[in-house]
Amino acid sequence: MKQGISVFIILSIIATVFSFVFPSDTKRVIAASISQYEASELEMTDYDSVRSAYRVPAELPYLYTFDDSEFDKGFEYDLTVDLTPGYYCRPQTIRFDCNDTLWYTLDGSLPDKYSSTTYLYDDNTGIDINGITNICLRVEKNGRMSTVYVASYVILNPVEDGFYGYGYHSLDRNDRLIYRRLYNCINNYETTFDLPFTGISYQHIYRILMCINYDNPLMFQTPLSFNKWSGNKNDIRSISLSYDFTKDETEYYANKVKQKAQDILKEADGAETLSEYLLSIHNSILKEASYDHSFSDPGVYEAFGVLVDGTGVCESYSRAFQYLCQCIGVDNILVVGLSGDEPHMWNMIMLDDDWYHSDLTWDDEDGGSIIYDYFCFNDMNLKSYGERNISPELDESGAILDMYQDSNYYPIPSSRSNDYTVTNYYYY
Repeated sequence: MKQGISVFIILSIIATVFSFVFPSDTKRVIAASISQYEASELEMTDYDSVRSAYRVPAELPYLYTFDDSEFDKGFEYDLTVDLTPGYYCRPQTIRFDCNDTLWYTLDGSLPDKYSSTTYLYDDNTGIDINGITNICLRVEKNGRMSTVYVASYVILNPVEDGFYGYGYHSLDRNDRLIYRRLYNCINNYETTFDLPFTGISYQHIYRILMCINYDNPLMFQTPLSFNKWSGNKNDIRSISLSYDFTKDETEYYANKVKQKAQDILKEADGAETLSEYLLSIHNSILKEASYDHSFSDPGVYEAFGVLVDGTGVCESYSRAFQYLCQCIGVDNILVVGLSGDEPHMWNMIMLDDDWYHSDLTWDDEDGGSIIYDYFCFNDMNLKSYGERNISPELDESGAILDMYQDSNYYPIPSSRSNDYTVTNYYYY
């Protein structure tokens, strides 16, 4: 910290000296020095390390600390067991109809009434389950213990912090500071954003803007570009922002999307694998959505298009699926490229620490039919699954063209596993 303060003081002195040579740039140079110090204080973590704490197991983790022989011990008890293992989007409270003493553990250990990790069941409170839990139950009657009942639960947690995004973590410290300030500017509907550093090119600030756009599917107001700026293309001083949605409109549609998302997640609750949970989300989106060939709906490119209005283009499908995945803490990013000759957007999702492509638009067939060919596929399938080509990462020395076919705005991860591809995993 002391070293950082020293650097900050030195930069301020340099900025002051420069101000005598370039009086018109005094404020800008000093602001850049201060911003440089602020950026140096940002924690520089990579996406995988930040997200690892939130990653969801692909299978229910039945992890028990006792031998299988314990399942054969004890007497059979006629217990009305309210155990439904699976994945859930919110904490669960489990209750039982039992007139005798019930002991339980939440760490996968065998219930032992003399152990500090064993709890006595209370009819009034039930058992609260949150997070990943391996619950074990035994009934005590006349001093004897029953056979053990087991279940595994995964309570899915949303990733709500806007700075956990894949795009954000593809940036360096200075760019992350710009991202944070620009994010706040957009969130407050400000129309002018001053660049905190010198020497930022038009393409560079555009990349950061699009990272914000791609990381935050409910910030409907986020512009796709800016058409006014001050300075020159290699040293932007400020940009002007305009918004397609007002604050009231954004809040209205965001609340509608959140309500719809809860209905979809509730329907998926109880799935026994993460892929089945995601497949339920896939089906819920597609059964009420249709492709918008008219491009007339206000949400045609937004998550609320297919989720609220029931219609949208590929970007609407992709952003809707991305938001639902964010609601349950599953890694999901947007990818752009060409499908045949058509500009296109789809998703990549993570299952079992491996990335897979997922294209809900192509799984939504005309006539209301739902297919599963594009729910999970890998890089090897890119050509055979719609003759797809992933657009290259933005070349900051080139011109900015079409947002789909021109470039992606962060490195696209490789997808090599086939554990969950349709060719190796049957969905129905």
